Formats: sequence, C-alpha cells, structure tokens
Amino acid sequence: MKWTDFFNIALFAFLWVMLIEKKSGLKKWILDVTNEQLMIGIIVPIAFYAAIVIAGRIMKNKYLNAE
Repeated sequence: MKWTDFFNIALFAFLWVMLIEKKSGLKKWILDVTNEQLMIGIIVPIAFYAAIVIAGRIMKNKYLNAE
C-alpha cells in the first residue's frame, strides 16, 4: 500500500465523523440502525472503505503487472 491509501482512509474517516456531527438526521438514522451504538456506525463504514481501498490496490497491482 502507498501512503496515499492511508491518507485516503484517514480523510474518509475524518469526513465521515464530521458529516455525522453536522447532520443530526444522519446521526439519528445511524443510531436507529445500530441500536443506539454510534461507534459501530462510525467504525463499520470506515473499515468497509478501507477494505475497498486495499482490495483495489491489490487488484490494480495484480492485473497491471500481469504478463
């Protein structure tokens, strides 16, 4: 992984938390979906995004370097 992948994940995490804090409707929806556990609503989307970034990097390396 490159440093830009870590930067993208950190930026997404920061923006996700800021969006939750700014939009009360989103915060209420996340609390409803996660049974009043806001940390799950924060951590799961960030982990999902990180998995997509890592999988994309692996696939890019696999298919661009294939002969």
